[in-house]
Amino acid sequence: MAFKYGKETLDIKNPFKVEGKLDLIYGTLTFLLGIILIFQIRTSASSGFKVLAWVELVLSVLFLTVGLRAIILGSIKLFRFLVGREIPLNLFTKVKDQKITAKIKKKIKEVLMKRVNPTFEEKDGFLSRLLISIYERFIFLPKGFRILLESVSSLFFSFVIFLIVYLLSVFSISLGLISVTEKDEIITIYGVIFLVKQIIVWFFYRPNKKRISSSDASVYSYGKIIVNVILAILAPISLEMYVRNGGILPNLDINTFLPIALLFLLSGALVAITVFLCIKRLDVLNPETSVSEYKEHIQVAVHPKDIFRCFEIEMANKRYKEMPNRKYVDEKPFLFLEGSENKGAFKGDTVQETQPIYVPGQVSGISKTVRFYLAIIGRALVFLSFLYLFFMVKEFYLDTSFSTVFNTFYYPILVSFFGYYLIRIAHIFYSEILFSSTLVHFFSDGTYTESKVSSGMSVYDSNRSENTVVNTSATPWILTSKIITSTLADSSTKNLEGERHILEMYKNDEFLDDLVSGFTNYLKDRKHIVGFSTQGDIEKSMDFHKLNEMTRGTMNTDNKIAEQSRDKLEE
Repeated sequence: MAFKYGKETLDIKNPFKVEGKLDLIYGTLTFLLGIILIFQIRTSASSGFKVLAWVELVLSVLFLTVGLRAIILGSIKLFRFLVGREIPLNLFTKVKDQKITAKIKKKIKEVLMKRVNPTFEEKDGFLSRLLISIYERFIFLPKGFRILLESVSSLFFSFVIFLIVYLLSVFSISLGLISVTEKDEIITIYGVIFLVKQIIVWFFYRPNKKRISSSDASVYSYGKIIVNVILAILAPISLEMYVRNGGILPNLDINTFLPIALLFLLSGALVAITVFLCIKRLDVLNPETSVSEYKEHIQVAVHPKDIFRCFEIEMANKRYKEMPNRKYVDEKPFLFLEGSENKGAFKGDTVQETQPIYVPGQVSGISKTVRFYLAIIGRALVFLSFLYLFFMVKEFYLDTSFSTVFNTFYYPILVSFFGYYLIRIAHIFYSEILFSSTLVHFFSDGTYTESKVSSGMSVYDSNRSENTVVNTSATPWILTSKIITSTLADSSTKNLEGERHILEMYKNDEFLDDLVSGFTNYLKDRKHIVGFSTQGDIEKSMDFHKLNEMTRGTMNTDNKIAEQSRDKLEE
């Protein structure tokens, strides 16, 4: 939704200012590195090092693109954080689909009626169930944090599974249990395949915006474990078959132990950092599912629709800064006739949420410190990996062998991925915004009958009133809960239009008592027949009253004269 201005808005400060400043510094340094590298391309080309010139050209374009992108994103994060009157989104809806579907209606009804929180659900997957088994409270993580934890854990478990099979294969080849002709070359190539495969896994599970906001982000599952095992087994067998069919394996002349050990340390470090921050977030989260409830059987002389209209007025009085309440269910009372025109049954249902109010983030002091240093270290590592490439690219002057290419590019790629993950982890923990609101579910059913009440029916009355009174027997049921919801903010124009989920639910007895008090007072003070509400009506009624008295007086005099005449005739 576009920004909609209103004088009364939510006061939410920009959570990305720190990241914006760091992006500007990191982007400027990277952009300058790309400019410097451009001036070296001509020197390399004129010296006859064509390969080096092309590599420098590709790297300069990379540095300039990454640097310029970081400068733009950093500037956007420092721009004014505009907050309109219609944020955040409705519960469980997305930007592309803001309609309240039947599934969402059912889910919101169950929140209050069944006292359940659909945010916390057990996923059907090996890794998801393993994480919950290790630490049960992981199921209470906000959705974005849980996807982040599963993505980072997928890296580590994918590495561990493949490493186990890799080591078994290497030991089998080394001990002669598997007969191969070129033992050292196969083990080295097998290790390179393993390392390249893990880089692909790091790219696939990167916690970008699309993945974090996805409702079905893929994680490490049973099927992927089987695929990894099969690949790890087939790789050395395929290499051996290639050799036996006359193929020649190149001598790569690299030691794969160091990159594998580094990969293990970096994967473990990401898991440890993410788990630490998630546990600290859970320490300040209380997954309550409490609901305040009112139910009563009443018999009142009002129309069934007036009961729901009264509820609407009372809810309108609960608006925050005159922002309209969100309606998830709005089923007007439907009247069913039962055999005659003056009696029947009715049923109605409505679910509303008051305007969500911004709640300052519940972040512990150590979590603030950790996410700040993660944001710095992540950008520093990405820049240092670029700086490493800047200086190591000169190795192509003398050598263009595979070992030189591998040592020049693999380590900075791995370190830059690690830095990117740190940046994303810090960003996700910076972007959480909490809101507080009241969710109310009102429904009622019952029966009604119609009867007529008349006044002024005497022959002496000059005015008369006839009213149709509806007597209703109903069972109103009100469920209400104060909910804490969470969404992940963004630095774009859709800054607060991420999916919003319920984290905590508390009883709201004060809100409920005030709502019931206004509701019952309206029903108690309701007029059953037409009355006089203005001074003019009262004056007119007095004129009618005088006229009635005069009429009655004249008729009484005439009656007395008639009686006297009758008495005389009898005498």
